[in-house]
Amino acid sequence: MQIHKHPFGEYQTNCYILSFEDGEIIIDPAQGSHTWITQISQNPLAILNTHGHFDHIWDNAKLKEAFPQIPIICHKEDAFMLETDCFNLGLTPCPADILIEVNRSSQKLQIQDHQIIFSHYPGHT
Repeated sequence: MQIHKHPFGEYQTNCYILSFEDGEIIIDPAQGSHTWITQISQNPLAILNTHGHFDHIWDNAKLKEAFPQIPIICHKEDAFMLETDCFNLGLTPCPADILIEVNRSSQKLQIQDHQIIFSHYPGHT
């Protein structure tokens, strides 16, 4: 596995790409990350939003348009932030395809052959 990281947007939110032989998992596609992600990701497997704050989900819609087959994953309690531009910032809403249900501990996610552990921390997951 190779890990790519780059800060984007006004808050310098880190976007990560986990690269495996069979594809990539995109984590927190921040504002302006679309071009960087599409240069690195030739076979994206999923978009994982660690939480729903706008600076972590900004380019979800652009990536979903470029790669319609990949699911967007986030915690169920943050899903509403992906569905609307609740702060009127110009964000293009893009709902999650898979909702994480974990409440007090961690949940294991299977993304193709890759197991990811998602831990829920209210406010920031």
